[in-house]
Amino acid sequence: MGTLAAWRVFLIASDVPPGVYVDTFSIMCATILGAAATADSELKLSPPKRIVVTADDGNIIILNAGRKTLAVLVTTKDADPDKIVEESQAIIAKVAS
Repeated sequence: MGTLAAWRVFLIASDVPPGVYVDTFSIMCATILGAAATADSELKLSPPKRIVVTADDGNIIILNAGRKTLAVLVTTKDADPDKIVEESQAIIAKVAS
């Protein structure tokens, strides 16, 4: 399951379960990434490449997917976020360009 959205929250593609408000979900993920970028900027750090939100039953991986684009990947709790990100990079780059 995943979502690809522009920073200005224009949905490019998604695959989420019925009942999920994709626009709201995308906006919240963009807000998380934006807040992290602001925090990094305050500390004179480069913008975040990814954020992993870990819950008891799964993970949300928010990736900076290029200029004004983010990718959101939702995984099971047992998934390896590093492996998921590595395997998704080529697809994300193709869709985000």
